[in-house]
Amino acid sequence: MNRFLITIILLFVYLLPQSQNITIKGTEKSYAGNKLVFYSYTDLITNSEKELVKCPVDSSGNFECSFKINNTVLAYVYLGVYKGFIFLEPDSAYIIKLPPYTPKTFGDKINPYFKEDELYLGIVNTSPNELNYLIKKFDNDYNTYVDNNFNMLSYRGTSKVDTMINKLDEKYNSFENPYFQNYLYYKLTALRHLSYLKNNNLVVHNYFLNRPILYNNIAYMDLFNQLFNNYFYLYSKTKNGERIFSDVAYAKSVFRIKETLDNNLALANDTLKELIILKACYDECYQNNFPFTSIIQTLDSLIILSKIPEHIDIAKNIIKKTEHLRVGYNAPDFELYDSLHNVVSLKDFRSRYLYINFCTNWSYTCKEEFSLLKNIVKNHSDKLTAISIVSHSDFKEMSAYFNANGYNWPLYYYKGDSMPKQYNVKVYPTYYLIDPYGKLVMSPAPSPNENFEWRFFKVLQSRK
Repeated sequence: MNRFLITIILLFVYLLPQSQNITIKGTEKSYAGNKLVFYSYTDLITNSEKELVKCPVDSSGNFECSFKINNTVLAYVYLGVYKGFIFLEPDSAYIIKLPPYTPKTFGDKINPYFKEDELYLGIVNTSPNELNYLIKKFDNDYNTYVDNNFNMLSYRGTSKVDTMINKLDEKYNSFENPYFQNYLYYKLTALRHLSYLKNNNLVVHNYFLNRPILYNNIAYMDLFNQLFNNYFYLYSKTKNGERIFSDVAYAKSVFRIKETLDNNLALANDTLKELIILKACYDECYQNNFPFTSIIQTLDSLIILSKIPEHIDIAKNIIKKTEHLRVGYNAPDFELYDSLHNVVSLKDFRSRYLYINFCTNWSYTCKEEFSLLKNIVKNHSDKLTAISIVSHSDFKEMSAYFNANGYNWPLYYYKGDSMPKQYNVKVYPTYYLIDPYGKLVMSPAPSPNENFEWRFFKVLQSRK
């Protein structure tokens, strides 16, 4: 291999995004013996969760962990009743200060609407030029202004708004952090859009069209998601976009969708068009204005045709998130344990329909429905397997309760909290019905007290 070729290869490797170390450490006695798990978002359209690192806390409350990232990300960690956020930059070390640990109460755990209080994590070794310091300081000024002037912002007058925008810009534009500069630019653009730039196409043309796409910048993606919310449906109601329904529902063609988007001159950028398609597909998975299967096939086509790695990843994330727990699609796999600590998974229940029951010791409704479930198990033993699932801490007590009452269907426990998250368990009891091929039939399923037996009979009839 000649030297020129070796030089080209080395240059190519050098120019690739390089993972760089991040270190997070700190001390907070109230977390002693716990484990901090830091997450980030896979992308800022689906906001799907991905784990960055697990960080054990020793008996004195000390913790330290290191991992690698390619670019600046917004990370977060669940801290009992809190959810703490921090911006992480490559090749940086953070000494963080956690709020005293306040565990969720019993009421918090059983409340399906409970949401953690969100806060920025304190950083001991911050500085006036550090990204978290800058964003917190700017957000405080920005939010104070919006709160105090919200009524004025609804008018179309520009002078007072621009005066404040110029003041904020002058105060912060001297800081050279690239992420913050873009954050500042798009937060101020959002303020203009809120107050007087009401024309979405004008905002897109002036602030997005000929600029790089900032996939990881919160301010950029917040404004992008706002501008293109439910875009397929809204665009289909315009003269330029009247063909969009057939492009998606019948043709399922990324090429034809792009052609229709070309009718809007503000979208004359192929990379931006692809991102708009991704956002619109994601929204339509929940709006049901377009056939879900057509949306998925459109995303499959984009995965094959796109040359942009970020777009391929976003398309895969959309498919994974929107197919999750949807009737007709694969049920999430699991690992469950019986009284002898034997492990079972979804594939071990392929011979019959599987009726899953998530239950707890403290739920009166769970225990009330067990007698009805007992009859269902007896009446449909040739076609249906029922299992009850509890947490590890509940298993011993629930096992004794099953034995005392003659409930003879399998009882299992799970470790950690991944199983309830996988099945989006917010209340107890929760039920699902899975067919012999591992596909969801009822998601969630009615309880025994909600005429499940009749619904199950109708499923059997429809599949004969």
